[in-house]
Amino acid sequence: KILAQLTAEAEAYVQAGGDGGPGPSKAVESVEYSAASVERLQGALRFKHKDPLAELYVAYQLLQPLYQAGNELLRKFQPMMNELLGRCRYEAMPNWPRQMLSDLNVPEKLPKLEQKLRMQRRDAALAKKRAAEQAVVKRNRTVNALEKTLKELMVLMADEKADDAVLERLAEEVKQRWTTFEVTLSALREQAVDMKQPQAKKYYHRMIQQARQIPGQKEYADPARPKYSDKENSSFHSKRMYFAKEAVLVVNVLAVSAREPAVIIPGEKPPGRKPGERPGRPRGR
Repeated sequence: KILAQLTAEAEAYVQAGGDGGPGPSKAVESVEYSAASVERLQGALRFKHKDPLAELYVAYQLLQPLYQAGNELLRKFQPMMNELLGRCRYEAMPNWPRQMLSDLNVPEKLPKLEQKLRMQRRDAALAKKRAAEQAVVKRNRTVNALEKTLKELMVLMADEKADDAVLERLAEEVKQRWTTFEVTLSALREQAVDMKQPQAKKYYHRMIQQARQIPGQKEYADPARPKYSDKENSSFHSKRMYFAKEAVLVVNVLAVSAREPAVIIPGEKPPGRKPGERPGRPRGR
């Protein structure tokens, strides 16, 4: 019954157009999963539809009640979540042919009839361009919502294979220069204090390695934040970010649970000695 309702919602979501992402469905508001529902839920998460966007929408909705599940139940879905995370791929904005971009740029001073015809052609080209770009953004926002849910649940379940998948995703996000690494770091920060030592220690050491490999600030794009253009190729909003610094800030939260020392934050100086103080000499003597 719930899958049928979500399928109808997904089809309406796909057909609605625009570039809006999904919000939690009322169909799953009061749903609670138990060990007895594992097999049915796994089958529902493999839901197939002619439009992959509908599949992503349904998976996102079905996962929401798992926030209330215990770790033991969550771990039963680890292989399925790894599989879903692998399907979370962002698309780039279309790169339009030169002729279309030419149609979008109508000279101001033209004979009246020619101006009218060029504007009609421009409007048709812009409508086609914007519809295709919004479809990319809508898919990316759906992926973004699903990916965020998966990361949070996978960190929460405290499973070794799930942790490996999260760390691999973090490395991929940094490699692709997506701002979405912030979501991964946020999921880790939220659970860091409650982590058991082995899990915290694993993230602590692996993230230090990753931070050392990506020094300095770089430009990262947000695949869910479009920068539409009426005259040129559209793009995504981007900003300069310092991954190593952001990662080490989380590492230092993990350090408590990992029982490891805090790490010097990139770009900041280590605590220095006072002038004239010798190494190892106690202060005040």
